[in-house]
Amino acid sequence: MTEILRANELSLRYGQQQVLREVSVTFPRPEAVAVTGPSGSGKTSLLYALSGLERGVTGSVWLLGHRLDELDADRLSDLRLHNVGFVFQSADLVPELTLRQNIALPLQLAGTSRRSVRERVEELVETLGLTQSADRRPSQVSGGQAQRCAVGRSVALRPAIVFADEPTGALDQHNRDVVLDLLLDQVRQIDGLLVAVTHDPEVASRFDRSISLTDGVITGDTDGVRLADRA
Repeated sequence: MTEILRANELSLRYGQQQVLREVSVTFPRPEAVAVTGPSGSGKTSLLYALSGLERGVTGSVWLLGHRLDELDADRLSDLRLHNVGFVFQSADLVPELTLRQNIALPLQLAGTSRRSVRERVEELVETLGLTQSADRRPSQVSGGQAQRCAVGRSVALRPAIVFADEPTGALDQHNRDVVLDLLLDQVRQIDGLLVAVTHDPEVASRFDRSISLTDGVITGDTDGVRLADRA
């Protein structure tokens, strides 16, 4: 069976700052993985390197059997479109589109039929509790509603991998719990791998596995030990 995601000796430098230091990590199966560590430890840089969004990294990333640095821009974009979802901390929705249209966007880009787009979007709108706000633009809804929409967009194509960069970091506790519940539930429904950066220990405790980064180095990994079962 092909590993879902694997990184070998990833290093990244911004000017004089070494952000990642020969990071190697494997994600062989669908699970929810929290990436934790202090501010400036390289968490977001690792997420961007694993997803192919950071092209200045050295080392190798294998996604579903494809080595990312060997793909040209078109092939990389196509691989990400069909196999990767991303939830950003600030939702990062297209401001000119309604919430419904934002969720539909990856489906339309992938050439999904109109009927299938409509059915999948309506399914997600209802599941995410966005029925009343689906035809509003991001500027017309709350942060929690926008982030729920971002979750819907990230899983619309049922990708193998969903990356999330502090998906609950800008939310109050109630919306944090709602969005986290929805994100974990949606990714598990599609049997996907979720890799999420978080600074919140309570959020991390909800995941199957936790990876800790300090100064660009992995200093802890609970792989094989479910967090709920740890002493």
